[in-house]
Amino acid sequence: MKRHYLPLLFLFASCASENCWKLDSISAGDRSYDSSRLRYVNPSSNSPLAFEMLRVGNNVEAFLALHRNRLSPSSKSANSVNALFLIDGVQYQEEIPLREGGMRVRLSLEMASRLAQALQEGKNVSILIDGYEESLEAGRFARTFSQFLGKQFDDENLFKGLIQ
Repeated sequence: MKRHYLPLLFLFASCASENCWKLDSISAGDRSYDSSRLRYVNPSSNSPLAFEMLRVGNNVEAFLALHRNRLSPSSKSANSVNALFLIDGVQYQEEIPLREGGMRVRLSLEMASRLAQALQEGKNVSILIDGYEESLEAGRFARTFSQFLGKQFDDENLFKGLIQ
């Protein structure tokens, strides 16, 4: 009789939603040097665009990066690229300075905060930059983000922008 339940168990296990939010942490023994990286990894997406957040001590910043290729500067500026963010039907646009190598950009503190807040509220986010698109599912973001921040975190000054 137990054998009849085994296929159902596999069916339910395969339907369980995978947590696309991956967390890596390093504990240095001193809160000001502890660090974490929270990134969105969608196994069903072929997009080379990645969203990630880094925390060192109490400083948090957000980045967009390409795993292959380089970002092309926008026509407005040779040193920046235009990015569009769609949050709950509202579109936001930001001109973001390119980092050396052209494969990574750091989001403004305002946009990083806006994205984190939207994802915590369960809103899905779409990002379009230089023809590359990624959609972030809020799913398990709030719980993973809480782990990312760690204990005793000052939520009022979340995005300080001190990581260079």
